[in-house]
Amino acid sequence: GVQGVQGVRLANGELFPAEAVIVATGPEEASALLDGGEHAALRRWVQEAVPARVACLDVALKSLPEPKHLGVLSLDQPLYMVVHSASARLAPENGALIHTIKYLKPGERYDPQAVEHELESLLNRFQPGWQREVSEQQFLPHMNATNAIVQAHSGGLTGRPGPEVPGIRNLYMAGDWVGSAGQLASASLASARLAAQLACKQILPPKQTAVESDYSFTIGTR
Repeated sequence: GVQGVQGVRLANGELFPAEAVIVATGPEEASALLDGGEHAALRRWVQEAVPARVACLDVALKSLPEPKHLGVLSLDQPLYMVVHSASARLAPENGALIHTIKYLKPGERYDPQAVEHELESLLNRFQPGWQREVSEQQFLPHMNATNAIVQAHSGGLTGRPGPEVPGIRNLYMAGDWVGSAGQLASASLASARLAAQLACKQILPPKQTAVESDYSFTIGTR
């Protein structure tokens, strides 16, 4: 039969009773939190999910060597560069913040040092002399860009898991891998909103249920 949510149990064993629970994590973390990772639907979602990962090199510069090159998207290599401080207040006056990434192919192993040199070469090409202007820099070799790539064979956006978890009443998921609306942060917000609406319908009297309305989420830099 269908089980119902009882609450959230902490690692120390303390239980916080709840009529509904929204889990806002990736699929692997969500699966591990429920039935010791043995819940069938969540295990299937984990197996089907193909996360998108990237290597990132961020540099903060005292000045921008080449103001004409504010964004680069390579057509023959999985490389990307953007001067985010050109469109948002992310650096002091006359300074710059540059973000570079390499998209990593799922399942392949990479040498972090070689990838970092590849991103430095991208900066050398489009922002020559950037090393002389460095104030701070950070390299992250294996970042999660999204928990699950949208896949055509599974139905595209409509093929992503819904907020409701089969077999467990009043348990909902939220994240960039959940629901049929949006991508990245927009998907996280849309699925969280839908999960909250579904939870309210189940646990609140009709007159207190949140009013539904259609609107879109816009993620900006300002």
